[in-house]
Amino acid sequence: MNAPGIRGWCPTAHRPMMSGDGLLVRIRPGSGRMTAAQARIVADLARRFGNGLIDLTSRAGLQIRGVTGNAHPELVRKLVAEELVDADPEIEARRNIVVAPFWIAGDLTDRLAHALALRLPELPQLPAKSGIAIDTGTAPVLRDVSADFRFERDGEGELLLRADGAARGLRIDEAGAFDALNRMAAWFVETGGGRSGRMRRHVSQAPLPGNWQLAVPADGCDVRSPGRTKDGVVVGVPFGAMSVDSFTGLLAEADPGWVQV
Repeated sequence: MNAPGIRGWCPTAHRPMMSGDGLLVRIRPGSGRMTAAQARIVADLARRFGNGLIDLTSRAGLQIRGVTGNAHPELVRKLVAEELVDADPEIEARRNIVVAPFWIAGDLTDRLAHALALRLPELPQLPAKSGIAIDTGTAPVLRDVSADFRFERDGEGELLLRADGAARGLRIDEAGAFDALNRMAAWFVETGGGRSGRMRRHVSQAPLPGNWQLAVPADGCDVRSPGRTKDGVVVGVPFGAMSVDSFTGLLAEADPGWVQV
């Protein structure tokens, strides 16, 4: 029997993936959040350059569907101009960061997301599907979201970094968060993680350093159900797919200041 492999790659705006209805152009909003104006621009671009369908991905991205090869370059230029996509294809490809929703400007989650995004080019080259979860609210909510490196809190509320698939993690402080991530990424690469493809598979084959397995993460909790909450309107999208008209209708009804994917 062949060993399981990682198929395909994660499409980006610069490197879209062909599907049955044309190119899939993926947008990864910074910290998973767009202004309402940016969300309306995405809808307009999906109507102008795609087939009027938008996907929501499991890792806080949006996909414009049905883009033609001729339309793709102009679409990317407009996404870059609206600060929805990085102008550098290599940086954009590395922005596989999923941020727990309901963060507040200036809180730990927000600070970590900004600090890590600035230093992503310093990380070693990782497999294309590698991802980072910043799950540092009062309780983790991203346990079911694919990620390889997880920033969480322990039972005492302290920050930790946990390799996906490991039961425990390494307690760190905010100032040392990137250095800890860089060390863990380097360990992953140097111990053959590129062949495994994902951290969860790799830690079942390569033992983690002992001091990376001392901090017990806090218990997780479920994400909120659809409906109105104190933080805004939570919307569930069946199968993660909707039309531009549905998207703009939601924006008109909810009238949000921002949209969290």
